[in-house]
Amino acid sequence: MIEVIDHIDQIARELKRDVAGVFFSLDETKDINQEIDRIDEIRTPIINWLEENEVSWKPCFGFFDGNIDPYYKGDIYVHLEINENEPKFLQLKEMLENENESTKIEGVLFNFYRYQYALNNEEFYLDSMDSI
Repeated sequence: MIEVIDHIDQIARELKRDVAGVFFSLDETKDINQEIDRIDEIRTPIINWLEENEVSWKPCFGFFDGNIDPYYKGDIYVHLEINENEPKFLQLKEMLENENESTKIEGVLFNFYRYQYALNNEEFYLDSMDSI
C-alpha cells in the first residue's frame, strides 16, 4: 500500500500549532543506498526511544521549498509539545542536541517549525502542487 508522506509545514497547518521533527541529511557524494542504510542505523534507536516513551511519530518530508524529493530520507514528525517544561520533549532534545543546541549526531537535526511560518508557506505549497 502506498503511504502519503506530508511535509512538516503541512502537518503544522493541519494541527494549527508549532511542530517538531527529526531530520536526516544525506551525503550526496556517496551511494544513495548506502546513505539510506546509514540513516536507518541512526534512525532506528530514535524511533525505538519514541515508541518506548509512547511518543507518537510519523514519516514526513522537510519544510516544503518547491522541490519534490525523489526519495524519502527518513525524516520524522514528532508529536510532542515544544515546551521546555515537558519531560519527554527535554529527554528527546537531550538525546539529539548538545547544551549549546548543536547536533550530537552528525547528519541529524532536531528542528522546530513555527505555525505562522507554515501558514506563510501555504500559498506557495498549494501553487506548487497545482503545477504537478
